[in-house]
Amino acid sequence: MKGFEKGKSKLLIFLLLLCALAGCDKADAVNEKTEEVIEEKTEERTENVVEVEKQKEDVEALQKIIEEQNALGADMSTDLNNKDYTWDENGRLTALDVSHRNLKGELSCAGLPALTALNCSGNKISSLDVSQNTELTELYCGSNEISSLDVSKNTELTKLYCGSNEISSLDVSQNTVLESLDCSGNEISSLDVSKNMVLMELDCGYNQISNLDVSENTALESLDCTKNQISSLDVSENAALTELDCSYNQISSLDASENTALRHLNCDSNQISSLNVSQNTVLWYLYCDNNQINSLDVSQNTALGRLYCSGNEISSLDVSENTVLEDLHCSYNQISSLDVSQNRALKYLNCGNNQISNLDVSQNAILKELYCMDNEISSLDVSENTVLTDLNCSGNVISSLDVSNCSLLEYFWYDDNNPDMEVIGWQ
Repeated sequence: MKGFEKGKSKLLIFLLLLCALAGCDKADAVNEKTEEVIEEKTEERTENVVEVEKQKEDVEALQKIIEEQNALGADMSTDLNNKDYTWDENGRLTALDVSHRNLKGELSCAGLPALTALNCSGNKISSLDVSQNTELTELYCGSNEISSLDVSKNTELTKLYCGSNEISSLDVSQNTVLESLDCSGNEISSLDVSKNMVLMELDCGYNQISNLDVSENTALESLDCTKNQISSLDVSENAALTELDCSYNQISSLDASENTALRHLNCDSNQISSLNVSQNTVLWYLYCDNNQINSLDVSQNTALGRLYCSGNEISSLDVSENTVLEDLHCSYNQISSLDVSQNRALKYLNCGNNQISNLDVSQNAILKELYCMDNEISSLDVSENTVLTDLNCSGNVISSLDVSNCSLLEYFWYDDNNPDMEVIGWQ
């Protein structure tokens, strides 16, 4: 019995120890959880303090810009809740629109690190500092007086519009996610866009660029490089291109055979002698005036709505397949015959200064403007052109012209110095 009682006492002591230990573990767990909560709350308070401090810094930075610019004559709103200033849910300034506010001199956004969009276009800013705005995705600073622009730190930029400034050099090699770039109307002589592989829109017109390589820009949909000094342009890698304006350059040859999605093509005022648009079957707008083209085949361009091919050396032009054609300008060529009987959607026709002897416009019932001056036309019937508002048929050999059915005619040019010409129905 004594042994049993002794064993029983030991067992009881052991159980008591186990309970005590279990209580200690529970207490330790509670203490540990409490410490975690305290730590979290402390971190939250710290973060809140930091966030409030950042908000304060944004407010102070914006107020400084407002004060400095308004002192120079700007009209920036002093109301921080104005629509020009966009604040996120954390109270950070994320967008700033101060376009057309008469800003002058230097504009620095260094104190606004959360800024993702900045529009300061249409001012008189001479210097712009966005080097500290690494979150910036959209920058609009066109129509200012900026001579130098550093966007090397703005690696998140997707849209950059800096046209109509005085920029002579632009480095966009670090802007690898750039989708839209407008740097037109500057003094740029060289532009490297080889690193901008997701670029979809590029407008670099009205600069001094002599060489433009867009072979790496396979996502490019719109390219405007008008008014530069480009002598050669290769767009064979730009299969997604829908709009191309390369007018007023020195291009002698243009191959658009790979640009099957092309809808707008303007290659006006170059030195092009041959233009093949047979693969551009969805082409709606073709402007190839003032070149050296002697033959133009538009038979495959059945979607063509506007054709401008004046000032070339074209002797024959077949537009019979262009049944939706609305505007046709083919003046100052060597065309002797022009059939527009299939162009019943035609509203504007300028075929002046050619060698045309016969012109039938009886099928063009919705024709509003007709310019056929300085040809060899002896007879012209406009009795079916009842909505005609403008007619110039001077410089031909027409002996009689009846415009009595053209009740809407407002502007009429004919050989009024030709005493033998009879005009009927014109007051």
